[in-house]
Parts: sequence; structure tokens; C-alpha cells
Amino acid sequence: MVYVRSWLLAAAAGLAVTAMVVAGVSPSNAQDATPMAGMEMAGIPNHIHAGTCDELGDVVVPLADLQYTNEVTDGEAATPMAGMDMATPMAGMMGGADAAPVAVGTTQVDLALTDILAADHAFNTHDPADPGNPDRYLACGNIGGTPDPQGNLFVGLEEDNDSGFTGVAWLLDNTVSGGTGTTVTIFLVGGDAASAGMDSDMMATPAA
Repeated sequence: MVYVRSWLLAAAAGLAVTAMVVAGVSPSNAQDATPMAGMEMAGIPNHIHAGTCDELGDVVVPLADLQYTNEVTDGEAATPMAGMDMATPMAGMMGGADAAPVAVGTTQVDLALTDILAADHAFNTHDPADPGNPDRYLACGNIGGTPDPQGNLFVGLEEDNDSGFTGVAWLLDNTVSGGTGTTVTIFLVGGDAASAGMDSDMMATPAA
């Protein structure tokens, strides 16, 4: 009787493993197969271009893709999961449930801020579903102004193509503190999943 029960338990376990394999889930990563907060997803491409928003030139500096980081779990920034409504707060999110999502990206740029300001340059954000299509650019901002004594310069990004997206770029002149280059951080808000192509690209299901 004990032998028969052990055999039945082993057979049941074997069938469960087989079912997981058929479903594309191995026993070692069964838990990881469910998209979890903090998994990397495609972001919003953005660059520093020569010229102005009215007449964009070539890309001078590619910047880090913008990612949505409204939730932080164990020190890791979370990104939206597949099919998730951008207005819906993620599990574990603290504070107001209706806080507006912000896409953020930070890049260390080799160019000094004085060099960036010495000629016409602009920040441009691209629809991830069709980055090269100027009719689907999301937001753009001309770079200009006077940095404060700490080397901070803030410029706005205005909506493009009725995308609903606007933003702010923060440039920090690292030479003020004895460093080199410029730290560029872009903040992008507004829009919705469909207007940024997130339903097909940004919101793609992450691999387990």
C-alpha cells in the first residue's frame, strides 16, 4: 500500500512537471514566468539633436530611454507590466492612488554644458512604435538659458503632434563641482498608452 501511494505521488509530480514544460514554464523559473514589478521594458527613445524643434538636425547625443518608475520595490525601479493601464497604480505603490506616471531617464553626457549651449540644440522624444516618424514625435524642447551658480539648467519640452506629452529636462554642469561633462535627466508626463505606441512596443510582455 505504501509503495502504491508513493508511486501515485511520483506519477502526479511527473505529470505536473510535464504540464509546465508543455506550457513553456520550467520548474526552476515557474515563479519568474509571471511579469513582476521591476522588470525591464522597452522605453521611450530620446536624443539631443542639432538645430531647433522647428528644424531638427542630426542626433548629437543619444540619451537613455525614458522608463516609468512610479513604484520602487527593494530599491529597484518598477516599470509597467503588459496590458496595464498607465493610470492604474501598481501593487505596493505608496501615497496617492491617482499620482501621474512619470517617464524618467538620466544620461552622463561627455559634452560640457557650455558646449551644448554654444550652438542650437534640442531635446526630442520619439514614439517607441515608430521612432523615425516625425509625425509621431512626442515632445521637444530647445536647449537654452542661463545655468544657476550650482550649474543647474532646466528647460521645458513642449507637446508634439497632439501627443499629450510634455516634460522637463534638467542639465547639470559637472565642471562646477570639479567633474566633467553634463548630467542630463529627462522627465516626461501625460499622454496615454495608445498615443505613445505602448500598446504594442512599450507594453510588450517581458521575457520570464
